[in-house]
Amino acid sequence: MRLKSAYSYIIMAFIFSVSAFGQQNASIVVGNIGPGEIQSEAFSLNSDANVQITGEAATFSDRHGSWFSDSFDNGWSNNLMFYCWILDSKTRSVVWHSLEKYPKIRTSKSTDFIRINSNIDLPKGNYEVYYASAKMNYSYNNNDDDFIDWVSDFFGFNTTQFKSKYKDKLEVKVSGPDGVFSSTSIEKLRNDFLRPSIASMEEAGNNKSFSKGFSLKGDTKLKIYAIGEAREKSTFDYAWVYDEVKNKIAWKMDWKNTEYAGGAKKNILFNNEIYLPAGTYTVHYVTDDSHSYNRWNSFPPDDPEFWGVAVFPATENDRVNVIPFREQDAVRPVVELTRIGDDKLVSQGLRVKKSLKVRVLCLGESTGRNEYADYGWILNADTRETVWTMNGREGVNAGGAEKNKMIDETITLRPGNYIVYYATDGSHSYNDWNAASPYDPERWGITIWTDDNKSKSSTELFSGDNYKSKNVIAQIVRVRDNEHLKKNFQLNKDTRVRVYALGESTGNSLADFGFIKNNETGRIVWDMSYRRTEHAGGARKNRKINEVITLPKGSYALYYETDGSHSYRDWNDDPPTNQEDYGITVSYVK
Repeated sequence: MRLKSAYSYIIMAFIFSVSAFGQQNASIVVGNIGPGEIQSEAFSLNSDANVQITGEAATFSDRHGSWFSDSFDNGWSNNLMFYCWILDSKTRSVVWHSLEKYPKIRTSKSTDFIRINSNIDLPKGNYEVYYASAKMNYSYNNNDDDFIDWVSDFFGFNTTQFKSKYKDKLEVKVSGPDGVFSSTSIEKLRNDFLRPSIASMEEAGNNKSFSKGFSLKGDTKLKIYAIGEAREKSTFDYAWVYDEVKNKIAWKMDWKNTEYAGGAKKNILFNNEIYLPAGTYTVHYVTDDSHSYNRWNSFPPDDPEFWGVAVFPATENDRVNVIPFREQDAVRPVVELTRIGDDKLVSQGLRVKKSLKVRVLCLGESTGRNEYADYGWILNADTRETVWTMNGREGVNAGGAEKNKMIDETITLRPGNYIVYYATDGSHSYNDWNAASPYDPERWGITIWTDDNKSKSSTELFSGDNYKSKNVIAQIVRVRDNEHLKKNFQLNKDTRVRVYALGESTGNSLADFGFIKNNETGRIVWDMSYRRTEHAGGARKNRKINEVITLPKGSYALYYETDGSHSYRDWNDDPPTNQEDYGITVSYVK
């Protein structure tokens, strides 16, 4: 009897051990990283299961104390933190986060290792595990050499108690029932997520730009998933959709229409649907020079690999409307002075054969009080009158830094000759931004469109630099320092003429100025009196006059004089708006 009981016990123990062995967990491990790094792995569950998370998180205190207010960025201190979280690969939402489960990681005021021992019930599906190390506004040194670490510590380059020897300890294991839980390819999961997209850019690094065109043959709902960087008054890394037919923004990602993306407060997420009518569009995404994929200067978002944009049809019915980009639908500009760099003055002549409504889009750099360092304007080439200007007007934010401004409006140009100008100063321009770039950096400058491509036939381009109106009688322009110039002209009858002149003032008098003398009498018949001038744009000392007078039949001399500073191409302050006209011009009035 005892022998039989012994056999029964052995058999039961064997069955139990086999059963226990069958219930062993499968697992994946992430971690073993240095400051500023992120590691990720993925797992699949073929049925609902309980998942265990075990390992170590840590906080390494700032040796020199926090340089920033604890409330500066989500209330996080300036300590170096090692933490982890789990994402649902399909919804891209967080299902478990160590900072929520173990708030001590972020609230600790001293160096501390935090033991992670947690579990969560998860439904069948695919999941991604992330392990990250981050610190607010911290320059990371990823070198594993202890000697380099010692040197950095000695000279105070490292500001926390972290040592590279801790890396092996800092990791997390995620496990689940064997046969239910299995490791899978995170790259495959991401590719599966993006496969239905019609345009996508992910893992966007610093100073990157992306654009992809598509057309819609019917009214369509689109799902947009985009992660970027913004603050309340400035947007840095973001997406937008441009209507190529109407030449305007159809949708733009900004602080107001996004939600918190996890990590630093400046991480923003748009995960929603938009509605677009039939048409032709381009989706864009841009980044500035900091805080982007693998270059985080603060806490990364919860979905760091998808820093960028992905656009999907909202439903299969919407997918039917998506067709290849129809190039012929896009209305192309008649004038495009864009991608303008530092210290440039560019121009384009535009002849209008009949009255036309045109759309003017101008992006520039504001200096405050509705004044600009980079700006555009349109000049009547014959009368020298400014018919449109950005300067002196209030623009709207063009994305990025608050000083990026934009004016976008429709105006009417009557038949005539025009010169379109754009000027920049010595900083913050295309490909050389000293602050966040605008939403569409390629448009930095001035662009003009007609209502449709057919209307373009009523326009003609010519060289703005070399244009000389047929109405010009005599002209002295582009005058340099220390000049005393003269040009004679003859009038065969009493004539109404336009005198247009630019100069420099010193107090209530003029240092650079022009005048007209009658050669027969030797008398000055017109002069550039300061009291009759007005501001010419740029520095306050820039003055201009544009007036019509009548000169009797006779012989005349046109004069222009400058002092030793502030003249054409040698300005000691901001130049006047129409700097190519610096000097004096006499024209017939028509």
